[in-house]
Amino acid sequence: MSKITNIATRAIYDARGQPTPEVEIQTACGTFRASAPSQSSFSRHDCVELKDNEPRSWGGRGSQKCIDAIRTRIRPVLTGFDIQDINEVDKKLKEIDESPDGRMGTIGTNASLPISMACIQASAAYNRTPLFKYISKLANTKAKMPNPCFSLVSGGLSGGLTFVKDYYITAIGQIPLQDQLQNYSLLQQEVRKQLQNKTTISHTGGFMIAQDTVEEVLKVLTGWIKSAGLDGKVGIILDCAANDIADPKQFTYEVTKFNPDKPKQVISGAQMIEKYVNLCTANPAIIAIIDPFYYEDFGNCAELISKVKKVQVFGQQMFSSRVDRVPYFIKHDRGQLASNVVIQMTSVGLISEVIKTARKAKEMNIPISVTTSNGETEDVFVAHLAVGLGADYFFVGGMQRSDRIEKVNELARIAELL
Repeated sequence: MSKITNIATRAIYDARGQPTPEVEIQTACGTFRASAPSQSSFSRHDCVELKDNEPRSWGGRGSQKCIDAIRTRIRPVLTGFDIQDINEVDKKLKEIDESPDGRMGTIGTNASLPISMACIQASAAYNRTPLFKYISKLANTKAKMPNPCFSLVSGGLSGGLTFVKDYYITAIGQIPLQDQLQNYSLLQQEVRKQLQNKTTISHTGGFMIAQDTVEEVLKVLTGWIKSAGLDGKVGIILDCAANDIADPKQFTYEVTKFNPDKPKQVISGAQMIEKYVNLCTANPAIIAIIDPFYYEDFGNCAELISKVKKVQVFGQQMFSSRVDRVPYFIKHDRGQLASNVVIQMTSVGLISEVIKTARKAKEMNIPISVTTSNGETEDVFVAHLAVGLGADYFFVGGMQRSDRIEKVNELARIAELL
């Protein structure tokens, strides 16, 4: 039988120590568990979380309203529902939510996403297929091992002084997973040696260091790479998350926003372009930039792409993992505004929608990547998603946090089946 017999839910805690819903879908095949990662940065196209907004309850970040929605609104409707067709499950979740803009404003993406994740696990088990292979079949993609990207230094909303949210390290070219993990381990050891273990780790797993400009961080970062003997073997990807520092009307950027000890500095889009060009020129190890501008700052994004031809521009905030935004940015009047679609589950709140976005990118010959969220749990579903969708890169976070290591360990298990 492939019907849901019960849905259980409870509050567990994410990497930031905040409550988030965990659900268990029960069928005749077993119990299938999933938990909702939490995000800190949103655009008006992203799905929204349902939080208690009660200051005395986890500073407003409580999840009891969401758990109540699962118990009283979702469970009665989905109990007895056949999980064979994930599209029908997710369609029913949309009907329960009833949000006119499809952003899960009633039940919350922190309810819809773990339900969707657990149902697709149940369906894969019913079909006796490994989860990543089942996702690959649904998406009509070729499963492959992505290059994992590890956050070595954190800034921005990940916790740090610079506007760049995460400084990722990844292998150049395709090399075996274990070799990539060994290289990162060597680099991590070198960092701890040079910092003399006197450092703080962000909730995404990156090191938080004293350098307070992007230029200074990159100087230190490239020095670590050379000291570890990895010069030329690894590249740097900057996740700028420019939405977090942008004035959406003026298209200006507060580059000192996360440094309370520096005077407020707001610069224009043209000055941001100059900054990025200078960074890429001075640091040839930079291979990509994610979200360098506000997601509707089309002109500056197009101008940057024309000036940094050897550096790719990825889009995560600009796409919000929505299928309709892929052709919008790839065939924009100002030209192609991104060379890679970075998918994040929390943006759309349903796995069927994630799969649609991946399929659309494939149709348009645009590669994809998959990223984790700021508030992760030990759930490893996202590792199967990255492999199943045939992602080029998988943005894991830093391996100084166990919730991130769980994803890497799952990649190692999956590698034995590929």
